[in-house]
Amino acid sequence: MSQLIEKLLGSIPPPPNPLGLHRGDVIRLKSGGPQMTVIDVSIRGIITCEWFANERLHRACFAPSSIAPDKN
Repeated sequence: MSQLIEKLLGSIPPPPNPLGLHRGDVIRLKSGGPQMTVIDVSIRGIITCEWFANERLHRACFAPSSIAPDKN
């Protein structure tokens, strides 16, 4: 039974991740703003990030087309 499950799971393509991002990567919006940390990349390719601003933790989801890896 476990071999069947492994075979089925092995046939599932990886989620879309055109930027090759992983949890913990630091990114920034292309339009500017604070550094953000990637906390999840969804099956549909949506990037969930967290960042601090004014001593508060914020979380939001972004399309890959709106973000870029942070160079700093």
